[in-house]
Amino acid sequence: MKTKLMLLSCLSLFLFACASKNPVTNFQQEYSFGDIEYYSLYPRNSEFTEVQNLGDVMRNRIEIVLEQAMDKKGLDYKDTEQADVVISYYIVGRSARELKGYNREVNYCQYCLTSLYGDNNSSGKKKLGNADYVLPGSLIIDLIDQKKKRSIWRSSYPLNIDVSDNSQEVKEKISNAVNVMFSTLPNK
Repeated sequence: MKTKLMLLSCLSLFLFACASKNPVTNFQQEYSFGDIEYYSLYPRNSEFTEVQNLGDVMRNRIEIVLEQAMDKKGLDYKDTEQADVVISYYIVGRSARELKGYNREVNYCQYCLTSLYGDNNSSGKKKLGNADYVLPGSLIIDLIDQKKKRSIWRSSYPLNIDVSDNSQEVKEKISNAVNVMFSTLPNK
């Protein structure tokens, strides 16, 4: 009986998450996103790429789409040291330990960021609730402030990549996810 109840709960959560077309987005309210002029990506030879655990083909697909999205926003690419923010990304696997490792690397603090969706609580911040639960196979994008070395904006969206998808379908799914997530980036 407990197994059936647990299975039903997991299935309900999965169906609810799949039905949602909105990305899960958290951001630092006090940050002046309109002041961002330059962005960067972590270099391939950095220790950070070990945390991402992605192959070169997938990494190239994601980075090309990220660069196109940032061009649309009017932002310019600079070396990591000269950028206002560094964009990091991660595809969620089934290991909570790996996600925690990624969160540590980007200094992600769920309590420091405000959720774009949800109810206000007494502190004026949005309730996170299950907003930080991310389905396996989802793409997470973080903007990391170069001065504070901390994530100031995070968005996630399910990619729904299937093993039978060809490279064009995978590129379209990544492009759609990135565009939907970046549509939530504040313009302060």
